Formats: sequence, C-alpha cells, structure tokens
Amino acid sequence: ATPPAGADVDRSGAVLPRTPLRKSFELFKEALALVEKGDFASAEEKYTVIVEEFQTPQNRNRPETRTLLARAFSDRGNTRVTLMKLDEALLDFSEAIELQPQDKEFYINRALAYEDKGASSLAEGTEYSLARQFMEAALDDYEHGLVLDPSNPRLHVNRGDVLTSLGRHTEALQSYRRALTLDSYSQTNYAKVALTEVQVGNLDRGRYMVDVLLRKNPNYPEMLLASAALHWATGDFASAADEANMSMMYDPRLTSMDFVANDLRWPPMMMALLDNLRIAGASKRDRVRTVERLSPSTSGYL
Repeated sequence: ATPPAGADVDRSGAVLPRTPLRKSFELFKEALALVEKGDFASAEEKYTVIVEEFQTPQNRNRPETRTLLARAFSDRGNTRVTLMKLDEALLDFSEAIELQPQDKEFYINRALAYEDKGASSLAEGTEYSLARQFMEAALDDYEHGLVLDPSNPRLHVNRGDVLTSLGRHTEALQSYRRALTLDSYSQTNYAKVALTEVQVGNLDRGRYMVDVLLRKNPNYPEMLLASAALHWATGDFASAADEANMSMMYDPRLTSMDFVANDLRWPPMMMALLDNLRIAGASKRDRVRTVERLSPSTSGYL
C-alpha cells in the first residue's frame, strides 16, 4: 500500500509513527494556511495545541524544542494581535522572549503590541499616563532590539515613531536619520526625516526635502499632501489645493487625518498645518474645491 502523503517511512517502506516534532511541524503548516485564509481564530487554536503539547520543563530546556515553543508563542501572539486580544498577545511575546532572548523579532512583536495598547487606551479615553506607559514599554523593546541588531533600519524607524508619539522629536529625528543612513534608498525614511525637520524648526530644510522627494516621484501621495500643507502655510493657496486634491485622488486614505496621524505617524506640527488646510477647505470651497474631504483628527499626542 502507498504510505500517506508526507508520512515518514523506514527502509522497508513501513510507515513510522509521527514524532512530536513532526506533528508540530504539521500543525505549524496548518496554522499558517489558516492565517493566509484569514481564519485567525482557528489559527490561534492550532498554535495553542502546539504550546500545550510542548509546554513542559524538559522541552523548555532542550534547544530544539525551546526554539519551536518560542516560535509557537510568538506566532500565536501575532494572531492574537489581529484578533485584538492584546493582553494575551503581550503574555505570549513575553514567553517567547524568555525562551529566546536573543531573537530581535520577538522584541519587535511585543513593542508593536504595546503600541496598539497605547493607541487603544487613547481611543477608549483612558488617562494619557497609562497610554504613555505602553509607549515607553514599546520604546524599551525597540531599544533592546537595537542592542541585538544596531544596523536594522526598521528598528530605528519604529523607535523614531514611538519617540514622535512621546513628543521627543529631536531624538526621533536622530533615529530617522540613522535609518536613512542605513537605507538611503528608502523614500519612507527620507519622508520621516523631512517631516520631523519641520517639527524641530528646520522648516526650510524640511520643505526642501519634500520637494526632492516629489522631483523623484511626482505622484508620491503622502508627500503631495505634505507639500500642500506647507504651501498653504506660506500662502500659495492654488498649489496647496491642487496638491491636496491629487494626493487624495491617488490615495483616498489620506482624506482621514486619523490615518495620517496614526498610520503615517506625522508629527504634531505637520498635523497642525494640515488641519489649517482642512479648515480652509471647509470654509473656502470655491477656492479649494475638494480639500473639504479631509476629516478632522481625533488623535492625541502623549
């Protein structure tokens, strides 16, 4: 008889019993397939089976099973973040870090979850001090990740984003500049530096950098919106209106100032300039046309 697909066989062709590691490998494959299908609840259950099967003192001390168990905790944590089970996700990432403290990805994952906790705390009207604690915890994890991998531009950008949320803009600029040094071809890193230059008072330098990006990529939606805000601030209303409308045509998400603040992580000075443009668009529609599509932001800075 033909052995089942994927089964282990000996030299005689006899099917060998599945080892625990083999079973866990199959469960990981099934969980990943469920994640790709968007069935995160079922994926969480698969990862839980792995955790429960390997969560023994012996397995926590054996190198190969420690690695497997850490990965199961981390993958379950990522799934729980998607399901907005943030407290459970944080516990999972902490378990993964305890098992594999030299893996920077686990610190990144926990930091992202802490950021989500901070954002959800603000959205729920929780005291700013609690949201700030979550952001500071995220900062600690990013900095721990940088100890493990100091040349990782993603970590420098993430650190800069958290520092921006905490109002520490000079330090954020240093992080973004470091990320740009490490990945000089990244337009996103260049944009982060440009907008934070405006925030710390280097308006001319920030505007110049925005112009450089638009010369390289005239249809860059985020920078079109940034240029619109800067043009409006200097009295060039026609250019501001045209650029704002183009930016929102290319990327409709830019009509939401919450998206700009929370997802693109614009600093407060740029958000204030953008809000001036929004207010003008609502009151002078004959001159600004569709700029009134901008929705006001409900976000706050810590």
